[in-house]
Amino acid sequence: MNHWQQLIGAIDDLSLPAGTRVLVATSGGSDSVALALAFHSASTRPGNEWFLRLGHVNHCLRGSDSDADEAFVRDLGRRLGLSVDSTQVETSKYAAEHRLSVETAARELRYRELDRMLRTWDGDFIAVGHHADDQAETVLMNLVRGAGLDGLAGMSPRSGVIIRPLLHLSKKSITAALVERGESHRFDRSNDDLTPRRNFLRHRVLSALSEIRPDVGAALSRTADSLRTDADYLNDEASRALVQMDVRVTGQDVRASTGVFRSLQRPVQARVLRLLVEAITGDKRDLSEEHVLLMSRTISTGQRARELGTRLPHGVRLEVDSHRFH
Repeated sequence: MNHWQQLIGAIDDLSLPAGTRVLVATSGGSDSVALALAFHSASTRPGNEWFLRLGHVNHCLRGSDSDADEAFVRDLGRRLGLSVDSTQVETSKYAAEHRLSVETAARELRYRELDRMLRTWDGDFIAVGHHADDQAETVLMNLVRGAGLDGLAGMSPRSGVIIRPLLHLSKKSITAALVERGESHRFDRSNDDLTPRRNFLRHRVLSALSEIRPDVGAALSRTADSLRTDADYLNDEASRALVQMDVRVTGQDVRASTGVFRSLQRPVQARVLRLLVEAITGDKRDLSEEHVLLMSRTISTGQRARELGTRLPHGVRLEVDSHRFH
């Protein structure tokens, strides 16, 4: 099987029903161009008949190069007979206003705009071009942050409306597929800048690890797959535990059974707490392993919890009695 057939096979593995509407996120780089071409090729086969659209976000970070990327994507859409949704965002301004790194700001804006495009079009999925090397970088990034199981599980092939068909293919094989088809793509010279941590991991750390194990990217990707299976199991256990805990949510207050919580295994306790915090704050990303352990110990031992109010994110407070905690 040649590289192009592997690419088509990755799209086929999605098993999308006929009539599915997919917004293909297309930056102009090799991964997204290969994704767009493979989706277009697969969509024309009998039984698929998907509706496709290209989505491009111009981050306005590289001057004329950013504009040239946008023009490239528009030309690609015309060549494939696909409509293109394109928008420009002021990434540097957004990063400064929200005290974010440029990379984090770009990611937040990109997904926000792609989600807006999808809803406006009434689409079903947003396809992005993350591959096995991206997965390896994500796992390493999360590892050095001290992430738990979810972080080490990396990116999921399907997360809500986001689908990642190429997650098990290497960057090398994706680029080779484009060469086989005689297709061009845009180059982002900022990827060679070692200042962003992800770029440093890609060019220095993964490069060094590949001297020990040439297929280190694929190995880390397989590890993420295995850990994701464990994470999914624990999430299912936590969901069942919430039913048993007689959870009641009122506005920004959530109450649950103390006794049932104390009977749970520690990994399930941690996931229950994350789900409960997310239920009232809408966000669990700032809830660290330390926060979760502190809350879990407080509920399990029945100690006074008032002082936790200054130690938890999002203004979360915890109160415990022998029957309920909230």
